[in-house]
Amino acid sequence: MYYVKLTCPLTSTKPNSNDKSVWWGPELDRLRCKVRKLFNRAKKYWGTRFNRRIRERKRESWRCFCINIESTNQAAKVKNILSRDPERYLGCLKKSDGTYTKSNTETCELLLQTHFPGCRITNNQTSEEASQSNTPDQTDWTTAFRVVDKDKVGQMLKKHLNSCRYAKVSFISDSFTMKTSGATLSPTLTYRSEEIGSIGY
Repeated sequence: MYYVKLTCPLTSTKPNSNDKSVWWGPELDRLRCKVRKLFNRAKKYWGTRFNRRIRERKRESWRCFCINIESTNQAAKVKNILSRDPERYLGCLKKSDGTYTKSNTETCELLLQTHFPGCRITNNQTSEEASQSNTPDQTDWTTAFRVVDKDKVGQMLKKHLNSCRYAKVSFISDSFTMKTSGATLSPTLTYRSEEIGSIGY
């Protein structure tokens, strides 16, 4: 017996950590259920509120960026963002009276009034109808020839180039001014002016 105890000593086993029977009871069960309910409720509420605030901050940041666009690079950035997705629309825009547009047509009209005040949409013509309606006839050309004066166009061009030369505009050199102050650009500008006048501008 002595040798048996010596070779096989008695040891006490530790309670299993998964076994709650030692210290777990009904009170802890009730507290655990209560804590889990409160946690799930708080997570759902505050998670939704957090995501809502993220969306609001994104909209505010984008609106502030669009309002403060002053350079070509910033405008190109907006153009690239909008051109990535062909299904991306402008959506509703805020009017001066605080209301919002309700359709794409109303949005386009608001943009037209904001950036091109005084302009209006006459009718919904196709490109072919618009080109046909803007084609000048013989009467239009006669009026344009009578209004546009070749000598006045040359004088205006010479005066403008001289003012640029006196102002020392960096991108207009003296050689360019000497070449174009004569009869180089005057006929071209005269013809273009007649074209513009023939279509009613």
